[in-house]
Amino acid sequence: MGRKLDSAILEWKRMLASGCLGSGLRLPSVRETTCNLSVSHATAAKVYARLIREGLVKSVPGKGMFLRGSHARHGKVAFPFRFSESNWHLDSIIRAVSRAITNTFAEERIAYDVYMADECPSECARYDGILLSAEDVKSVHAVRKNFRGKLVIMEGGHIPLPDLDCCQFRLDFLPALDEFNEVFQPQRYQKILLVGTEGRRSGNVKALFDVLGARYGLTGKLESILLVASNFTASYTACTYFRAKAEKYAKYAGRLLVIAMSEFYAPGIRQVFEETGIRADILSFENREYYDDPDKKAYFTSIDSNIVRLAQEAAKTLCDLVNGKEDRKLIVKIPSRLIIRDSIAMPEQRRI
Repeated sequence: MGRKLDSAILEWKRMLASGCLGSGLRLPSVRETTCNLSVSHATAAKVYARLIREGLVKSVPGKGMFLRGSHARHGKVAFPFRFSESNWHLDSIIRAVSRAITNTFAEERIAYDVYMADECPSECARYDGILLSAEDVKSVHAVRKNFRGKLVIMEGGHIPLPDLDCCQFRLDFLPALDEFNEVFQPQRYQKILLVGTEGRRSGNVKALFDVLGARYGLTGKLESILLVASNFTASYTACTYFRAKAEKYAKYAGRLLVIAMSEFYAPGIRQVFEETGIRADILSFENREYYDDPDKKAYFTSIDSNIVRLAQEAAKTLCDLVNGKEDRKLIVKIPSRLIIRDSIAMPEQRRI
């Protein structure tokens, strides 16, 4: 824990000196840190003891830990930080706290912490979104009407906000989108379709729509398509929809990008474009693996014709060797920082 903790302490001191950290902010208690980070009480206590010894944190019995230099606040607190991630390395506790305080994306004017709305509303008005932790949802989502129309960036996972017309997105997904933008250069497409599921998961599509539009200037090219489907019917539903709309999208052939928010839509979409001869690039997010392990890079699936052909040939050879004729999913690497996946249609998905 030594050197990394020393580095985090130095960074914290630098931020205090520059005014990035306001005094009097409440930090997670030792007990909260123990529970929320799934670390031992001894480890959390050791970190806070070091902070107190360095003069950076002040412990107020019964009220919590506060940044040094101000009195503990009574009533509401400015920053009741809670962390829901359980996979952080022990060395990263202090860095995680300081990252939450300074708001990682403040300079990019994307989001502000939800509790800053009361503390400095004029400052928060500059931002396009709200940074919200999963634990905050129950206490604030029913009363925070200023969420409406905002991009809500979740710190600890995807939590539906049924009462509000807002968008959600994982905080750690934005760097992956920057890689997506760099590698695939979506600006070169004339039309970009976002295909997702109607209902409580439609926030994913809305969020991606807003982020791609605002962050990369693609709003005029974007179109969202929300389908009523489950994982079992997604391929059939997408096939039916795009078959009916083939004529509409034919004029964008060669300049059409389809982004499926789930891998289950990809086989049906691919089948229609292969039948109609409409040339399109189709990407699908491998949602399950990404959300199970947020430390991984984003996983994209490209079913561009060349990659598909190579993947199908390799998959056939692999499956013949390993497990008879059964289709398997194959990872295809290309020269980039992303992993390209081709969702090989499963037998039940072919019988559409």
